[in-house]
Amino acid sequence: MPFLIGVPTTTLARVSGSELGEVVVLDADNNKIDSPFRDLESIPSEIVTPLKRSLRNPSLMLGDGVSQAFLRALVRLIGGYREALCLQLGERITFDPERFLQSRPPNLRACLEKMLQLQIFHQFIEGRLQILNAGKVNNDIFELEVNMFDDSSNKQFKQHYKYWLANMKKEGGALLKTMKSKANPAVRNAYKNHCSTDSGEGQGQESIQQHPGQVCRDAEGHARRHGIVEEGHEPA
Repeated sequence: MPFLIGVPTTTLARVSGSELGEVVVLDADNNKIDSPFRDLESIPSEIVTPLKRSLRNPSLMLGDGVSQAFLRALVRLIGGYREALCLQLGERITFDPERFLQSRPPNLRACLEKMLQLQIFHQFIEGRLQILNAGKVNNDIFELEVNMFDDSSNKQFKQHYKYWLANMKKEGGALLKTMKSKANPAVRNAYKNHCSTDSGEGQGQESIQQHPGQVCRDAEGHARRHGIVEEGHEPA
């Protein structure tokens, strides 16, 4: 983790450049940065140029203007991550790094290939996948900016995700039915016998809706008679 340390100019003047090593120096008095790194050179100009333009605008320096400028730059760089999400019916959503690179403009790929090696990028993707696989909606400031930056791609993703989520819910319902079908036959018969009482099937269904508590009590009694639930014990 990087450290942020503030020192007086007089103190810094007594330290040689060789002693600083990999230290980025921000001269707040003169608004200058001295860095041994050349990270900016690896970022495409279409990302850097709008960012510099925003940072030179005095009106954008108030409030959260600086953070918003960097957020927009980040969205331009990795906001298309959704195009690399694999939504297979009945399976968890995954991220395909190769598809991500191929979906981006050629002049961005060299920079993005390096970003794929960063732990913070992996954490970002894992966080998005956890939210999506849980069937939740992520409306943080990054996603809101993505929606404004590429509305057409956002609509397409939402359609695919909606279909995937509906299928997952359907699969969950099928699983629930499978679990019910494996229940003890005596319990199923107790429920079935109660549904078929009165004069017909339709009346049995009406009785279930109007007297659900009676259905539970009758099923419990039937289960006790067949030794499924011991006397004096509540059913699970």
